[in-house]
Amino acid sequence: MDNSPNRTTHLISACLELTNECEVNCPYCLLDCKQQFVSKKRLFQIVDALLEHGVRRFSIGGGEPLCSEDVYSIGIRIKEASSESLLRTSGCRPINLNIIEQAYDLIDISIDSTSAVYYRRCKPNADIKIVLKNIEDILKASFELRCNVLVTKLNYNDIIRSIEHLILLGVKNIRMQQLIHRGLSKAKYEELMISGNAYNTLMEELKHISERAKVHISDLKSTTQRALCIIKPNGLVYIANQFCLEFFGDIFDHATLTKVGEQLYDIQKELYQSKAEFYLP
Repeated sequence: MDNSPNRTTHLISACLELTNECEVNCPYCLLDCKQQFVSKKRLFQIVDALLEHGVRRFSIGGGEPLCSEDVYSIGIRIKEASSESLLRTSGCRPINLNIIEQAYDLIDISIDSTSAVYYRRCKPNADIKIVLKNIEDILKASFELRCNVLVTKLNYNDIIRSIEHLILLGVKNIRMQQLIHRGLSKAKYEELMISGNAYNTLMEELKHISERAKVHISDLKSTTQRALCIIKPNGLVYIANQFCLEFFGDIFDHATLTKVGEQLYDIQKELYQSKAEFYLP
């Protein structure tokens, strides 16, 4: 079987979850956030399998990836293979800027509010001071940063103020996200979701702020187009769509990545060849 990136269709981008472990305790999280130990050798095998299949853009997350002692070595492994890497984190732990440039091309920090009060509603066990310090240090180092903001009833009234605060700090790339009904999440999310009309109105207001401040504010649902392949810490492979996580198989079964590549190639090729949406995951 030809697993080279020169095949007609292949997987271009993948989201690898290093661990389920997370201490933040977001009220909308569906993961069992207990530590799931995966050896460095196993994680490298997963990365190598994706590289051999043709994956050239990696989104590294969790859980909270900073809980994994291998978070930097995995990024370095990816970059040594001339592939791009994105770190998705809550920023709840200090980020090692001395090594981050060797490991990642871009950092995505989930920050649902810059207010201590609202932030605690969204991420009860995290310290907003650590998160803001990470953002300030990353910007001072001129490293690529994107802030991700999930809009819920918990932070809706503080969104505009928080976005303006992030812009004042120097953040140029902000991505908005709305909770999506998906499988078992429906009952839990209905308590936290704002209406579609409220979200659309918010995005219209943010569009004006974006134009005025000359920053990039995007909407996750309008860019991913169901193009996400997710690999769990145990090596199981899923495609995320608007309804559920669709299970495809084990990453070490070559037929799994072939099937996923055939399904996602056209969508990913169109999206990822655009520099404007270079780091979509």
